[in-house]
Amino acid sequence: MMSALHDKTTDHWVRSNLVRTLAFWSCLLTVEAVTCLGLLASFDYVARVHDHTATWPAVHAKCVFPADSLGDVR
Repeated sequence: MMSALHDKTTDHWVRSNLVRTLAFWSCLLTVEAVTCLGLLASFDYVARVHDHTATWPAVHAKCVFPADSLGDVR
């Protein structure tokens, strides 16, 4: 006689819950990894834009006077 623990229905239920749990966590970790990489890329982009604008020649700028770190023109 088989107990309820060894019933095929119970085994299938446990397996399906395990698969759902693993799928959920793998999806969540993938989303977090993509978000983290996106944030790192955006920080790099902002740093490159800041470096580019900080080293932009004054001849090409609209204002001849240098700007301070906040971007205000003196």
